[in-house]
Amino acid sequence: MVTESRYYRNVAVWLEKKGYYVGRSAPNLYRINELFIRKGRKKLQVDVAGVKNVGKGLFDEIEIVIIEVKHSNYARPIGLKELDQTKSYQVYAHNCYLAITEKIEISPETQRDADNRGIGLLRIPFDFYRKKPNQVRADDIEIICTPHNTIPNEAEMLEFLDTLGILRCVICGCYFNSRGEYEEEFPQLSPKNASFKRLERNKVFDLFPDRIDDQFNTRHKHLKSKTWRQVCLLCIEDLARLFGIEKLKKEIDVLKIEISKFK
Repeated sequence: MVTESRYYRNVAVWLEKKGYYVGRSAPNLYRINELFIRKGRKKLQVDVAGVKNVGKGLFDEIEIVIIEVKHSNYARPIGLKELDQTKSYQVYAHNCYLAITEKIEISPETQRDADNRGIGLLRIPFDFYRKKPNQVRADDIEIICTPHNTIPNEAEMLEFLDTLGILRCVICGCYFNSRGEYEEEFPQLSPKNASFKRLERNKVFDLFPDRIDDQFNTRHKHLKSKTWRQVCLLCIEDLARLFGIEKLKKEIDVLKIEISKFK
């Protein structure tokens, strides 16, 4: 019997065709361990996830979609248990889908129960797992009904994004990818607003530990408890400039004092 996990990779590719970032790090290279598959907390791991930056030019706004894949047939139709499991992912995501892997009729009652829970329904072709990633098309999976756009719990959402390697800068609020070498964006993703700045994990306290601790007395808060906060590379560069200006001001003040001695 074909397991549900055989479908995960191509479902992730389908999400990418829909404009979501699914963890791919290189063009046409879909490694299972890199894709957003089976991510989340141990007791609440999702099958497939996708992320999109739907913000405008001046700010970032994240959108997360999650798909739960289930085998379903006439002998074992989807029920309230599967619907409730999919609904539980709304703590992470804005849009949640339950996907079935056989072409069976979905009863109006099931569609109504899904709509009442704010989740969408998808139908995946049974042989979908046989396709190579480059053969997957955006119209391969049938959307039976669309989900309601919900507002996830912010703390849960940020923890979930962290398992995907996506962090939010505490200064400017942008979202950035913490994995891999620095790149401006993922140009191969479509549409363009699905791309993220690809930055290494940054910790402002790694760069300026002495000055931060001396000025703001944070040594006991951050160095002992390890409650790090993440800062994007652009803000790191701005902070470096600010600290450089402060250092220059102090040097100028010292020079003024030395000059005044000669007067």
